[in-house]
Amino acid sequence: MDFSISEYFKTYGYSQKAVEKASIFETIVNGEETTRKRLNQIYKVRPNNITMQVQELINQGLVLEGQPVRSSKQGRPEILLRANPGKLVSIGIWVESDKLSGAALDMNGKLYLRHSIQLGPDTGNAEFQKSLFDLIDRISSRVSSSQTITGIGLSLPGFSDITEQKWTFNSRWPGVSDYDFSPVKARYGLPLSLDQKLESELAALVGKNKRYKDKNIFLVHWGFGIGGAYSHQGMVLHSKFGSFAEIGHTKVQNPKHLKCKCGEFDCVETIASGWALMPYLRQKLGAVPENETDLGRLLSKAHFESDPVMKEAIGTLSQAMSMVYRIFCPDLVLFYGPFTMNMFVRQELRGEIDSISPSYAKGVELQFLDKDLSEYDPLGAAMGFIKDELVRQLMPASN
Repeated sequence: MDFSISEYFKTYGYSQKAVEKASIFETIVNGEETTRKRLNQIYKVRPNNITMQVQELINQGLVLEGQPVRSSKQGRPEILLRANPGKLVSIGIWVESDKLSGAALDMNGKLYLRHSIQLGPDTGNAEFQKSLFDLIDRISSRVSSSQTITGIGLSLPGFSDITEQKWTFNSRWPGVSDYDFSPVKARYGLPLSLDQKLESELAALVGKNKRYKDKNIFLVHWGFGIGGAYSHQGMVLHSKFGSFAEIGHTKVQNPKHLKCKCGEFDCVETIASGWALMPYLRQKLGAVPENETDLGRLLSKAHFESDPVMKEAIGTLSQAMSMVYRIFCPDLVLFYGPFTMNMFVRQELRGEIDSISPSYAKGVELQFLDKDLSEYDPLGAAMGFIKDELVRQLMPASN
């Protein structure tokens, strides 16, 4: 992962030593066959500075010494330097359909020690907390004593109170309501962050794709629930209430007094969400999985031509997107989720949105993603802890 710590230090006026140390670390992380001599050639500073700062990085466990470089020249052999991505780890917790998932992440953003726990539809706060503790215990117990756990990041659907760190509501497990994460902080003594699922995914998506950094992007998930997230020029916008761009809970234009899982009436989700459409889909298709990946495979083969229920769902979501186009005016809209795995649905949704969007939004690019973004949840939610710890550790001891 590109943390650009040296640029951060430059931007906020840190000492030259701090900039040098961060730059040296980034070169070792990104370079091939990096040695002390090579670092001297790159940075043209006193060799003693390079030696001291490399030694600090080795002492901290961020850098490891490898094998001597073979050379035909006489003299002391050069030693290869390489980063130790597993020194700093964070724990990411996220939701995949009806499963609570967790993993450890290293400095490269690699997920390992993955584990998932399936939760029933009637899960409440007590059962959720027990499963959460079991998940974190299983992961943290397998992190070695030579590694540092930097924090726990949670990427969750629905509404959250970011300031109070409470999971207010979600459609998947309505019984998990106003859950307070303070017992988690008390149990593990680690920094904890709470992020909205789509915002985590969009942050990771932008972070991994440089072409997205200068665009205004609106991300839409159409599955069991319906949600959105927005990034402006590479920065994902958040609300302290954890409910930003919740298009699934805007109101339909022709209300039918249908109650939503959020407790209100006539939300877009009451017409177009997976939970609302599930009885109809079972009637039409037979056994229907609630796992969104499996559901996507099933829906990709379904025939929805001349289907009035799906037509209404597409029209309702398109009306919500027409509002999005008017309020956010994004450069790019990205759709993903099981319903958009169906080619007919994609075609109809694109045509409907285009027909009702304002003329000034005709240049908006609309794309459909062919995969679920759940793998991005822990990256967006938990990688920030590693950056914070790197900022602390890359400060020279004498700074």
